[in-house]
Amino acid sequence: MNAVYSQPKAHAAVGPSGVGTIPNCPETETLVLLQGFIAPILRGASSWTALTEQLAKKGYALVLRDGQGILLSKDADKDVCTCAHLGMALSDLTKRLGPPPQSV
Repeated sequence: MNAVYSQPKAHAAVGPSGVGTIPNCPETETLVLLQGFIAPILRGASSWTALTEQLAKKGYALVLRDGQGILLSKDADKDVCTCAHLGMALSDLTKRLGPPPQSV
């Protein structure tokens, strides 16, 4: 199985420095919905592979950008929010799951 962790591709917004931007926190309603069905995946994953597979089943991927875990909607091909917006910073995931896999 291919990991979905990667550096930003053409879909990522690019800031003035040429680095992909970090998405703003989504509006309250969206954030509550994401906390209900994505946050449990982040909290319950036993490995990076399991996390990748569970997010893919929901239509999402995790990309790494500027030291942040960014949730990407694969259907809309856009950034949704950071993992930290959902209460699970990339550093928290790394402490529990080990270093994330290298880019594919």
